[in-house]
Parts: sequence; C-alpha cells; structure tokens
Amino acid sequence: MPGNPNRVAPHGAWAWPAWSFAACVTLGLTIFAAIWLGELSWFGGNPPIDNLEQLAWVRSLEWGYYKHPPVPTWVLWPVVHILGLRPLSTYVLGAGVTLSAMSVYTALLTYMRGRSYASVALMAALCITYYNGRLHFYNHNTVLMLCVVAAAAACWQALRTRRLYWWLLLGLSLGLGSLSKYQITVTGLCILVVWLQQRGWRDPMHRTGLLSALLIALLMVVPHLYWLAANDFGPVHYAMNSSLGVDMMPVARLTHVANWLLDVVMNRMLPAWLLLGFAIVAVPARAQPSVQAGSRPQLATGPVDLERSLLWSFGIVPLLFMPAVGLVFGSELQLQWGTAFVPFAVPAVMELWAWYRGELRLRVRRAAMAFAALQMLLLAVNMCTSVKGPESMQSHHWHQFPTDRLAQSLGGQARSALGGPIQIVEGPGLVAEALSVRWNEHPLVMIDGNDAISPWIDASARVHCPRLVLRQDPRLVGPDWRLADESVPGLYWRVAPPLDARMPCRT
Repeated sequence: MPGNPNRVAPHGAWAWPAWSFAACVTLGLTIFAAIWLGELSWFGGNPPIDNLEQLAWVRSLEWGYYKHPPVPTWVLWPVVHILGLRPLSTYVLGAGVTLSAMSVYTALLTYMRGRSYASVALMAALCITYYNGRLHFYNHNTVLMLCVVAAAAACWQALRTRRLYWWLLLGLSLGLGSLSKYQITVTGLCILVVWLQQRGWRDPMHRTGLLSALLIALLMVVPHLYWLAANDFGPVHYAMNSSLGVDMMPVARLTHVANWLLDVVMNRMLPAWLLLGFAIVAVPARAQPSVQAGSRPQLATGPVDLERSLLWSFGIVPLLFMPAVGLVFGSELQLQWGTAFVPFAVPAVMELWAWYRGELRLRVRRAAMAFAALQMLLLAVNMCTSVKGPESMQSHHWHQFPTDRLAQSLGGQARSALGGPIQIVEGPGLVAEALSVRWNEHPLVMIDGNDAISPWIDASARVHCPRLVLRQDPRLVGPDWRLADESVPGLYWRVAPPLDARMPCRT
C-alpha cells in the first residue's frame, strides 16, 4: 500500500466489481447461517441459557435489568412480535446480529486492505468457535460485538477523513455499546490507544471529535444511570458478585488467567490459525530501504500506519487488558468475554506477519478449501457432542435437561390444580424460563420468587393471580409440595393461591 513500508500484497487479488463482491459475501454468510442454524436447531437440545433469559425479560421494556443493560432486550422486542415468543426468534436474531457484525468487519477490511485480505480474514473469523457452534446464541456479548465493529469502522473513518460526523457515529456506537454491556470500556481503551498513536492531540479536529464522541456516549447512558441509582445498582452488584469481586489468591490468578488465554487463543481460535496457515504464502523476509536483507523491517518514522495501528489495537489490547484485570484484581474472567473482540485478532496476526516479513501474500482459493474442510469438521464435532450424538461423546450440560418431558408432565398437573391456564410461574430462573417458552400460554416468570427483578409482573398480577411455584431446595418442601417429575429429582411444585381472588387475574 502506498506509504506503507510493510506491503500487504494478496496473492491473486480479486478483480470483481464492488457490488459483485458484496453479493458474494452476503450469499456466503446466508448459506453459512442456514447450515449452522439448521444443525444447531436439530441437534441443540435446550435453548442457550442467555436466550431463555432474554425471552423472559422481553415481556417488559425497561431501562435496565437485574443483570445487564437494556439494548439487547429492546432489539429482541420487535422480533418476538413478528416471529413469536419462542427460541427460534432468538436464534434468528443472534445469527443476524453476529453476521451483521461480520459484514461490517469485512467491509472495513476491504476498504483498508483489499478484497483478498478481507475474504481470508472473514473465513478465518467464521472458523472461531464463538461464531459457528454458538451462532444461535443471543445475549449481550452478541450485540456488543456489533457495537465494537461499528466503533472500529467509525474510528478509522474519523481519523482518516477528519469529518466530524464520523466522530458522532463513533459516539453513537459507544453509547449503544454502553447500553448493551459495560465491557464496552475495553473498546474505549482501544480507541484511545489508536488516537494516541496517531497523535490525535495535535489535531484540533481529532481533539474536538474525541470529546464529542465521549459526550454523545455519556448522554445516551444517562437514563440507564438514573435507572441504576433507582434500582440499587443491580447489574453492578451482579458483576461484582459473579466475577469482578472474586479476589483470587496470586497462584490462582495466574492459573485462571493462563486458562482463559489458552481457551481463547488456542481453543476458540485454533481453527482460525489453521486456516491462516493454509492461506499465507511463506516468503522470505524482503529487504527494505535502509534495512539489511533478512532483518526485521522497520516502520516508517512518524505516526504508526493508521490501518495497522487500529487492527493491532483492537486485536491485541483486549487480549492483554482482560488478563491484566484478572492478575491485578483477582477477578474471575468469564470464558465468553472474548466474544466481542477476537475477530480483530485475525487481522492483527496478519499485520504482524506483514510487518515482520515485509509483505503479506495470500492464496484465497486455498483458504476457501481449508474453510470448507474446517467447517465440515466443526459441524461433525458439534453433532457428535450434541444430545443426539454418541453417548460416549455427548457434552453433558444444560442442553441435556429434560425440559420437554417436564413441561408435558408438569403442565397437565398444574393446569388441573389451577383450574385453568398457567399465568405466572415462580421459581429458579433457568427452569422456569425454559418451561415458560415450552408451554402454549407462555406464563410470566417470577425469577427466584423476587418481584423486584421481575418488573414484567405488575402489582395487580401479583395480588390477583395464582402462581405455579417451583422449588429445588428440599428444606423448603412441605406436605403440600409434589415432585414435578421423576426425570428431575429434587424439583417440587405447588400452587400459590392469589392474595385477593375478588378481582380477575390479568397478566
């Protein structure tokens, strides 16, 4: 590329018109989604836990929920009203949001480095197991990824064009990200690193733009901050109790951080590295002006190349920052925390290769063949470890829970005891949410019997509606409790009559 001493020179670059390339990418992503959603729906067992949570929360639009900010639930609301309150709605939306992020990601890399580079990076990213075996997941990490990619694209355009409206779009992306998951702060750190590398403080437009973006993001978050204050900062307490406030001992911190990095880099991303191994043409390091042949090429003086700076920052900073948090504060790093950021690790590695070897040559056709082979392998592994795979290979977790049998046996007993449809089910969130989407009446869920974290149940329903109550603690079971089903030992139920039966129940 002009002005870049470490040339990115894809081997056999595509010469298709822009519209044709975009059509091919769209068609490829559509086929990818159809294959994986079909496979995951058929072999998947129970819906993912996060999907069930969203189907419970979407019954009421709030400025926040007891675990997370509100935007993912808002986005699900119109989809549920079109496709219905069922897992399929979350599967379609999860795939749609993930592949929308991949589309923006591909467009950004195409403008930066060309179509061959973007094609190889896209194929490698789709081999990361976050985005194939978990394509049907819909949660806050899913929506955050789209916000992160949009922020990266807006940041690049803002620094490249010096146009204020790109800074405003960056602020919008950060604001939506803040209303999706607080982890957007890692993206803010990535942007700050790029801005500093490009010496943004020297340019009045870049100073004004960065401040404008931060102001827009803060203004967008104000209603949620007000909600947090009015609700005892529930999501903050949840984050502290579940991960940030764990405070592990030094040896445990090192072990935990090493496990997190190995899982992300050498487990989730291993297929991507294999694809890059097939795609990158091994060439000897090339001599550069003022550099001896075979030595490491040196970057040009002045600010680091914008494209490389951005790809390195978004690809490397999150993988360094989150382990640092674990080491310094003893926080428990959730394995899914890399979901929103690791696509950029692929071009970051490609840029490192180009920087070290002097140029980057890619074989797109060979990458496509490796992509097809890896996807078939990943599909086969997912099938074998699913609930319909060989018993010796099945992965035993929530997907194995006998929700269908429980819903059938318990539903009839509960309706008979209630004398009508099930309108409210109270109990452990996960079990109650899974049953709610299985039953035709889709009862409201009172999570853990706590109406404070179940705002979709209004005051009238709490008083005038009977409830199906579930308990998994044998110490709470009395003579009026019944075993829900033999397939779920330890789960009991009873009917709680309304506090005031003089008014009809309306949910």
